[in-house]
Order: sequence, then C-alpha cells, then structure tokens
Amino acid sequence: MIVIFLLGFFLDFIEIAVVVVPIVAPILLADPQANITAVWLGVMIGLNIQTSFLTPPFGFALFYLRGVAPPEVKTTHIYKGAAAFIALQLFGLVITGFFPGMVNYMPNKTFLTSETAPPPINPRLQMCMEEQVFEDYIHNETQIRSSIAQARNMDLSLLPDAYRNKLSESFDLADNTFSLVAKARVAEQKLNEYIPGYRDLHHQVRRIQKDIKKVESELELTKVKYDRLVRKNETTQSELDPYERLIASLEEEIKTLEDAIPAQWESANKGYTDLASEDNKARIAYRRNVDTAYEPIIEVVNVIESRATLATLKLGLSEIGTVIESLPPDQAMVKIKELESTFSDVIGVSHIKSKLSKARRKLKGNSPDVTASLNFYKKPLTYMPRKWNGEKQPAQYWFL
Repeated sequence: MIVIFLLGFFLDFIEIAVVVVPIVAPILLADPQANITAVWLGVMIGLNIQTSFLTPPFGFALFYLRGVAPPEVKTTHIYKGAAAFIALQLFGLVITGFFPGMVNYMPNKTFLTSETAPPPINPRLQMCMEEQVFEDYIHNETQIRSSIAQARNMDLSLLPDAYRNKLSESFDLADNTFSLVAKARVAEQKLNEYIPGYRDLHHQVRRIQKDIKKVESELELTKVKYDRLVRKNETTQSELDPYERLIASLEEEIKTLEDAIPAQWESANKGYTDLASEDNKARIAYRRNVDTAYEPIIEVVNVIESRATLATLKLGLSEIGTVIESLPPDQAMVKIKELESTFSDVIGVSHIKSKLSKARRKLKGNSPDVTASLNFYKKPLTYMPRKWNGEKQPAQYWFL
C-alpha cells in the first residue's frame, strides 16, 4: 500500500494497476496464510489508487481544477487545499485495512452456488468453499431433495414449453448434484490416499530436475560462447579446448543426474497425474452441473416477477396500432421508440420488442410503409409461445 501510494505521485492509476497488481496480487492470493481475499485487496488497491488523483505533482484532479480555477488561484493553493482530502482518503484506507469485515461482509454472506457468488479465481479458496458446500449438501440432503420434489409437483401448465422444459432440466440437474458430489469426494479420497507414498519421490525427482535445468542453462551458455569463438578465424585450438572440456563435463553431469532419477518415477508420476485428472474432471462436472441447474430457475423467477410491469405496458401496446394509422410516420416512430424503451426493463418479452422495432423501421425514410408496419405490430399480439387449453392466446396471456 505504501508503494502504491508513493507511485501515485508520479504515475497514472492505469500504470500503477498494470505494474503493481500483477506482481502483488498472485502472491498474496495464492497463500492461504496471508488471509487475503480478492475483494478486500481490490478495494484496498482501489482506494489507494484513487488517492493518486489528488497527490501532486501529477494528480489529474489537480490539473482539472487548475483548468477551471480563476488566475488568482495559484497551483500551490490547489496543492494545499488537496491535502485535507488526501488525509481523508488515507483515513478511509486505514479503516478498511484494520476492519476488513466492512468490505467482506456481503461476499461472506454469498454462497458458492448462489446467484451473487463471485467467480472464485483463487483455486485454493475455491476448494475451501466447495468443501463447505459439500458438507452442507451432506447434512441437508433430505431437505434439499424434498424441496426439489416439491418444485417438480408445481403446476407449470401456464408456462411456455421452453420455460417448462428448462425448469424440468434444472430439477434433474439439481437432483444429480448429490451423485456428482459423491464422485468428487471419492476421486479426492483416492488422490489423498496416493499422495503420502508419492510425496517423497516427487520432491526427490523435482530437486534433481531443478539441478538438471541449472546445468542445462550453463551448458547452453557455454555452447554459445564456444560457437562465437569457432566463428572467429583467429581462434586457436588451445583457446577452444577449455570450452570443449567444460561442455563434455556438463553433458556428463546431466547424464549422471538423469540416471539418479528412480526407475519407478514415470509410473508413479503417471499414477498421480491420472488421479489428479480424475479429481479435476469430477469437480468440473460438479461446477458445470450446479451452474446450469440454478440459472433457469433465476430466469423464470425474474420473468414472473416482471408480470406487473408488463401489465402496465399492455394498454400502451394496444394503442400503437392507432398511433401508426393516425399520426404522421415521424411522430409514430417516436411513440414506438418510447414504448420500446419501456419494454427493455421487462424480462422475457424480447420477441415483442423485436417486432416493435421492425414496425418502427418500416416507417423510416422517404416512403414509409404503414401497412407493413401494422403487420409487424400485430405479430407481438398474436405471437404464441404455446397453446393453452387448445386455443391460441396472446403472448402476454401466460405472463399475466
């Protein structure tokens, strides 16, 4: 935070974010012992960078004020006046730093599978969150399955086929969550049982491979120097001999290190890689399943909650036909445009808005086509997501 604050005296906030954040953030977020959350770190950096707008000599807010201030207001006056606001910014930064709960309150109230859950970028943090959710599934499985069964028994006959099918798939996916969680736990258990016998071998081989890379780097550098000498016509064999001996020695050292790798390494490493891959695939299958499961429910809930808004727009929609027939095309276009903007706030009626837009475009230009515009206008009123009781109903019928 101190470094970011000092950089704010000389750099723009974009440069600070590009230089500092990629260096600091991965280190802090990757270490669970740092007890750093991405939300809290982002707020802290944001507050700090915001201060850079006020710190002289390159504070942008100071330049903006200089541009509108009268000539008798000197730049030094502006700098002095900004000091109080810089102090307030730093005070807010201190409060945020010592009381992180103020920042993390809402994120901590979200669930991994909730609509408002942020994407867990930190893999270790994601694993911790999933462990918490898995325990919740185990303890509340009966209650959750009962809720799913209750939802299946709801009368969804008034919903269009598309929404009913989505909800049915959503309930199936929700029921499938428990089997996917069980598979993920089994894959994790197999991996954890394999790790103790594999860890020492892994560390031993990785140390050897690290030494091999060091020797290979030295060998590559030596060969480059050797090739440069070879390309010089005046180079003698006595000058090349030390490099040739060093190259042979390094190659022999690499071979010795490679021979030191235990024979069972490849099979042991493949066993670990396969188990880790199975664990990863099981978790990805679970994550995709829960994401796909709750999205249709949220969509249908939002659509149904928009019914009151749509009801208020019904009268305006029914009057558009009269507007197209009676008003000049340019005025009718304005009226249709106003109605289009109101439909933008309603979920699930994109087909209505699309037809209104086409009706409006038919009135454009030097030769407006009123008849074609009326035909497009009538389509939203006769559009049928599905039949209800065997009869065609307006698109809004199930909605209302």
